[in-house]
Amino acid sequence: MRKHRGWSPLIDPATAADAKGMESFGPSFRLQRLITVFGGSQTARLLGVDRALISRATKGKEALSDEVVRRVQDLEYVLARASMYFYADEIGPWLVGPEPLLGGRIPMMVLALEGPKEVVDAIDALREGAFA
Repeated sequence: MRKHRGWSPLIDPATAADAKGMESFGPSFRLQRLITVFGGSQTARLLGVDRALISRATKGKEALSDEVVRRVQDLEYVLARASMYFYADEIGPWLVGPEPLLGGRIPMMVLALEGPKEVVDAIDALREGAFA
């Protein structure tokens, strides 16, 4: 397993996040990015929710539950990490196909059942040239 290399941020007590800018990290913005990548119906399937919920959430008519927000964040994180290794058209097929580095399990299923850590570890291993 790859050892984490730390970094040293420059910490200034005067640092403050702009509230308006922080909205771009919110669940609706993240959900919209997933919809841009996968489309509404596929995003709903990947998140394990009804398509109507996705539609209502993007229109601001319904808030996402904490569990769905976590799924959105996890999927977005995996996509961001996968984009560092795969070409864009390779990510989808990799997410839904068996991965030897995950013991033949499907990355999306591992993500749904166990969270992003193992999936991201597999991506990192692929980036480093690992083969199962």
